[in-house]
Amino acid sequence: MKLNHTVMFKLHNDVSDKTRSEAVQRLTDLGVEPNVLSWIIKESIDTRKGHIIIEQATFESEESYQSFRTSPAHIEVGDFMKEIADWWVGDYLED
Repeated sequence: MKLNHTVMFKLHNDVSDKTRSEAVQRLTDLGVEPNVLSWIIKESIDTRKGHIIIEQATFESEESYQSFRTSPAHIEVGDFMKEIADWWVGDYLED
């Protein structure tokens, strides 16, 4: 079963455009990890409630997703994002 993973990062109000761009690039670069079937990073065009970065990914399996979550690259980006954003995650399995 494939695992679909969606994250919505709401950047803190004081995050600069430069840091926002860096966040998008760091998240984009995570998509080269093994077992990632699809990886999309986009900024929301609706900024009425702040700047939102959307991450949509599909992994080969729940096991491949767990491996990704514990990878050094993911941990490093997660630590960076903790400093500049709050986020919500939605994960679900699909045949």
